[in-house]
Amino acid sequence: MFGSRTIERWQDTGVSTGFPLRRISGATQQRGLGAKASVATWQNSIFFLADDFTVQTISGGQMQKISNLELDEKVKEYSFPERAEAFFIDDTQHKVYCLTFPGNGVTWCYDVSTGLWHNRSSVDVDGWRINSSALIFNQVVMGDKKNGKLYALSDTTYKEGTVETPVIFTTPPFRSDEGNFTMTRLELICEVGVGTIEDTDETGVKQPDTLEPIVSMRMSKDGGETWGSWKDRSLGRIGRRDTKVIWRGGGRVVRTQNLVFQFLINDPVKFEAYALYVDVEPGLV
Repeated sequence: MFGSRTIERWQDTGVSTGFPLRRISGATQQRGLGAKASVATWQNSIFFLADDFTVQTISGGQMQKISNLELDEKVKEYSFPERAEAFFIDDTQHKVYCLTFPGNGVTWCYDVSTGLWHNRSSVDVDGWRINSSALIFNQVVMGDKKNGKLYALSDTTYKEGTVETPVIFTTPPFRSDEGNFTMTRLELICEVGVGTIEDTDETGVKQPDTLEPIVSMRMSKDGGETWGSWKDRSLGRIGRRDTKVIWRGGGRVVRTQNLVFQFLINDPVKFEAYALYVDVEPGLV
């Protein structure tokens, strides 16, 4: 039972007369509920936004904080975090707790399988357009809050309904504490040769870019405050497994600068990244 300041555990007394439940002595958590609609369950675990606006989970009677410092700081900046809404995706591979903050345009997702957070958003929608999920006959069915439609989750579909969904990811910042350097080469190790055979989609609309899909990269030297221009590279036509995704150059990086890379894929094709290699030379060339 969730309160604004505490969480209590109750149990069935087994009696047939009177009130059938009683509070378990000593099982009260000194932490309250921060958003009523943030509670979601999976198996024997409960996920929720607490009264201090951290994300917590209760499993086996034990409460544990699962939000990281980045998310904690973000939530403090959001307007009306007490309006947060949540649901759980019980996929076969990834079990994901999804927490949307209405009015702030963001949905944060916690992957139970990896212990990592990421965020999702949709075009022309406040946050992610999905707001509910259910596992039905081993198929994950999801509800669209914008149009009320139901969708089946698919690993081979790269759209939300008929809307293309770009993929964007950003590396953590890194720097050299030993001296200045010049970046000469950047290689993204990822799935290549993922272009399509046809240049039209299932509705007959021409999609010429999917024949040879593109990944774009831009770089920041101040930790992501400002960015350079996007630079495109091919992911290869279908079957071209020898494609290399390489950007040459990159310029000088001063020891005190924080280098960050950001990647963008707009085309509705499979994309999986595995590693990122950067070649550098000491000093400023």
